[in-house]
Amino acid sequence: MPTLLETLAKLAEFVNAPALVQMLSVLLEAEPGALGDFDGLRDIAEYSALVNRQVDAVASRPGTFEPGRSYFFGHPAPD
Repeated sequence: MPTLLETLAKLAEFVNAPALVQMLSVLLEAEPGALGDFDGLRDIAEYSALVNRQVDAVASRPGTFEPGRSYFFGHPAPD
């Protein structure tokens, strides 16, 4: 997520920036929600905080990812 958020912060005015917003929504929300709202591009810092809260919420669910660990296609990256 950090890489996507950094890219979004740099390219918020880029014509394809809404595609990143949609990717974040698909990755982190079971149903379309606030992360898929393109208005989040108006305040990148606030949107990034929302994404990070959702990352923490998903990671805290039993059987999901460990915060701070890298994953590739749902599997832990080698240390």
